[in-house]
Amino acid sequence: MLKKNFRPRRTSEKAASNAGKVLRDPNSTPEQRSAAGSALVQRRWS
Repeated sequence: MLKKNFRPRRTSEKAASNAGKVLRDPNSTPEQRSAAGSALVQRRWS
């Protein structure tokens, strides 16, 4: 059960923008891409 004042965290616009840059960078590592993808999913669905 969720608390009454519960607000799920959401990725900021700046963080989402940076995540997009990481995903477009051909030199980013798989770990960086995974973290960036996770941030964008939280941005979209929260």
